[in-house]
Amino acid sequence: MLKSKGFHNLQKKYNNFYKVCDEIRLSKKERQLLIFVTFHGYDNQEIADIYDCSKQNVSRHLSNGYKKMIRNNMFERSSDTKETRQRAVEAIKNILN
Repeated sequence: MLKSKGFHNLQKKYNNFYKVCDEIRLSKKERQLLIFVTFHGYDNQEIADIYDCSKQNVSRHLSNGYKKMIRNNMFERSSDTKETRQRAVEAIKNILN
């Protein structure tokens, strides 16, 4: 019974994550890449290797996702790229809490 309840809680969190992604109009690719960054800690080159694409392509998709999150007041932009990435990760983790 406990396992079922734990799974149900996890499912609710992810449903909330996907609902927020839909509301701010993240593309499927932006959503996937943000999951790799947030939950697996992958850097852009690691993600590029997984998708067999360029690092610049990954950067562009992530940047677009960050802009949508900022536009929807999920976090404030930083002049530092790494700080922006960290703020996005924290915003996503907050959705799941």
